[in-house]
Amino acid sequence: MDEHPDDRRSRIFFKALTEPLLRLRNAESLRRLKALAEGSEPVPEGELPPRESNAEGSVKGSSQPASS
Repeated sequence: MDEHPDDRRSRIFFKALTEPLLRLRNAESLRRLKALAEGSEPVPEGELPPRESNAEGSVKGSSQPASS
């Protein structure tokens, strides 16, 4: 999983602040995904928010592999 600030100003000014936090968040997301995949954590119940809604945090997905 890879996540980067979208705009240039954020990349320049906030990278030092956000990079450690994004690493922690991504590590936790991967830990949860692993637990779901291995069946050690139950699949959450309920309805998911529609794609690209405010409730989803405006995350936009892509089927393309992340670039390094």
